Amino acid sequence: MDHRALYDTDLERLRRRAPELAGALDPFVPDFTGTYTVVVGREGLKVNGPWYAGLDAEERVTCLASVGFRMTSPLLRPCGDRNPFVWNLACSAITNANLAHEGFRLPRGALLEPTCRDLDSDAAYERIKDVPGLSGPPTGMAN
Repeated sequence: MDHRALYDTDLERLRRRAPELAGALDPFVPDFTGTYTVVVGREGLKVNGPWYAGLDAEERVTCLASVGFRMTSPLLRPCGDRNPFVWNLACSAITNANLAHEGFRLPRGALLEPTCRDLDSDAAYERIKDVPGLSGPPTGMAN
């Protein structure tokens, strides 16, 4: 499976649909050795190639849109001294609610909480931080 060809095709689809989100990904050369979904960090854009290839075309475009949204949205702020796992969930809730509202189809099992659409990351974090069981990732989950 040529993961790079899939990525390039999906990025062009995203560019036609949401050029501002696709543009946020332009500086990155994807590395398909990531172990967990699609992540941008200090090491660049890491993509779990087999996971990514297992999604359908619309889900892949939505994943790229999610990364672009996280990079460009004024609603999302740095984590600071908060629990990074819960912070990531709060940012996912905001991102996914906004993408679903814009008509993107989320991948199976994605977190969707429509009431988070207009919240900033601080407010979403405060809303979910005390939910039982959200102290950290399940055992064995890698990023």
